[in-house]
Amino acid sequence: MRNGQVWVETVIYTLIGLSLIGVVLAFVTPKIQEYQDKAIIEQTIDSFNILDKKINEVLSAPLNTRIVEFQLKKGKVYFDPASNEISFILENSRSLYSEDGLPVQNGRVTVTTTKGSKRHEVKLVLKYDFDLQTETQTKEEFSPSPSAYKFAITNKGFIGNAPYQEAVIYIGEVS
Repeated sequence: MRNGQVWVETVIYTLIGLSLIGVVLAFVTPKIQEYQDKAIIEQTIDSFNILDKKINEVLSAPLNTRIVEFQLKKGKVYFDPASNEISFILENSRSLYSEDGLPVQNGRVTVTTTKGSKRHEVKLVLKYDFDLQTETQTKEEFSPSPSAYKFAITNKGFIGNAPYQEAVIYIGEVS
């Protein structure tokens, strides 16, 4: 009879232990995901700053070209020639990166968070005052990829007459 009691106690203690592990994971997992999303946003801000630096380098002379590698694990990147901006949107983020609806500057990158009930949308934007062009001349979208994207940034010269000349910067994916 003693042997049966030991087995019952072992099963009960095991169930209690598994229940405690389950409860801890239920509280810890969302926090881990929140920190992962925050890390992705911060890494993308750093990548945008590198991209912006390369764009400013090609502005120095026509036909100047730079290659930039861009790692995208989550979210989407857009090159929009109509609005001359580069943006990153992370939907379903667990991280409330900034105040709801309030644009925050992080260097040249503007960060705007739209608060949801449980998940949020974080948008990063690099806005330019020159003519940004892409291959299709339409808004181009880049989705997460296991390998880094390679973009060629080229100064195509200037349009317009002095003193109202505007630089033309072309951004295209290099395979």
